[in-house]
Amino acid sequence: GSLVGWVLLYIHFGSSECPAQQTIISLTLIACVVLSVLSCSKIAPHGTLLTSAAVTAYATFLCYSALASHPDDGCNPFSHRRHSALDI
Repeated sequence: GSLVGWVLLYIHFGSSECPAQQTIISLTLIACVVLSVLSCSKIAPHGTLLTSAAVTAYATFLCYSALASHPDDGCNPFSHRRHSALDI
């Protein structure tokens, strides 16, 4: 699931005109991969893949949330879709 999320983040938010967004996505991806590898190694004897997957999914969601809240139309293709929680 998170792999698909990262690909979609790069497709929708990672244009060449937006290096800050590319950096945020890349840092999220690198941090999640490194922490997942560390949790499955002998460094973390009680680490599990389920916990790493949950943290990775949450970090990917936070990355999307940060990118989707950017007001620039050039870097955020969803910026014109501003809806409040009351819109149904």
